[in-house]
Amino acid sequence: MAGEPWDAPLAPYFDIAEIAWNHAGTQLAYSCKKLTGTEELWFVNNDYRGAYWDENPVARRSYANSPHRFVTRWDTPILIFAGINDYRIPYSQSLEAFTAARLRNIPARLVAFDDEGHQVFKPQNSIVWNREFFAWLNRYLR
Repeated sequence: MAGEPWDAPLAPYFDIAEIAWNHAGTQLAYSCKKLTGTEELWFVNNDYRGAYWDENPVARRSYANSPHRFVTRWDTPILIFAGINDYRIPYSQSLEAFTAARLRNIPARLVAFDDEGHQVFKPQNSIVWNREFFAWLNRYLR
């Protein structure tokens, strides 16, 4: 949707999905406010249309819909992939989402690659990623 943040609207829909998965924070930056803790300005300036202190309507709506605000509605098993060296969506975002799910007794798995950044490029890690992803699908969708 034009002018809409692309991460935040997904969190409220966890309760209607059978499973969820997240790669490098691209569908779930756990706390949108914390994205100002990176050097990456694209998300703040373009996706959220401003920092959390901005008064414009799109920025206010973006941060109001931050996934951490909807944790009490989560009930969907979630698989989270993260690169420890991700400077766009810090690893801590994935860890916080994983911990929130576990605190709510929601099945969750965090697969962290200590030698990857925002994307998984190394062939061996790609094999691991695919094995984990398809095992998760088999476990929860069969």
